[in-house]
Amino acid sequence: MIHLNFDFNVMSMLSLLVSVIAIARTFRTQRLQDRLNELEIVIKNDQVENLNKEKNACIEARIYQVTKGSLNMRVWNSGNAIARNINVEFEEGTEVVNMAPDLLPYEELEPSKSFDIPLCGFDGMKSKFYVITYWEDDNKSDSKRQLLSF
Repeated sequence: MIHLNFDFNVMSMLSLLVSVIAIARTFRTQRLQDRLNELEIVIKNDQVENLNKEKNACIEARIYQVTKGSLNMRVWNSGNAIARNINVEFEEGTEVVNMAPDLLPYEELEPSKSFDIPLCGFDGMKSKFYVITYWEDDNKSDSKRQLLSF
């Protein structure tokens, strides 16, 4: 009878030990699952932000010389969204004249598309100057200041 009672105590202790181990593993697994859920939310938010960033327009400009004293400014959309109401301004003191002022504001420019603005320069003018491009897309209005040279 004593031997049988001892076996029940050992079995009870082993059952208790297995239960404690199972509970500890369950808590550990739950903590890991909670952490995974938090990271998944962070990743999804980051993906949404990247999608919104990718859908922005970005208007850039470059100058190239056609003939002596004759320049063109190529304006293009390097973003992934349609740009609207595009305008270009030369900073004060720039010795360049826009020969086609009726082109601006340019109504709409699709991604990877461009248009040229004929410019006129003068002898002895600086070969570097700043322009500011302004535009709107579906998300916001934006601008970019660039140093151009020819």
